[in-house]
Amino acid sequence: MGLLAGTILYPSITETKTRKFTLWAIRAVALVLAIVAFVLTTKNFCMFLPSPSTLMVKADVQIPMTLYAQS
Repeated sequence: MGLLAGTILYPSITETKTRKFTLWAIRAVALVLAIVAFVLTTKNFCMFLPSPSTLMVKADVQIPMTLYAQS
């Protein structure tokens, strides 16, 4: 992500129009890749969050005392 942001933000002095258009094309591609990387990272992170309904503990579940009585 840092390399993509650096590619977008670094200053440059262009001598020719070809170099200027090439740099702007590279910057546009880097911007698109940075947005895609951010969206995919956020989507991947949120995919593993459990839903609140799975966190609810049912009141009728009994935990055996043998699990606690280890000497």
